[in-house]
Amino acid sequence: MEDGQSDEMDEVIFTLSPDKA
Repeated sequence: MEDGQSDEMDEVIFTLSPDKA
């Protein structure tokens, strides 16, 4: 996984799953 892509995915996960944060 690329660092850049991981950053974007992290934001999506944070928005979709705020409970995980």
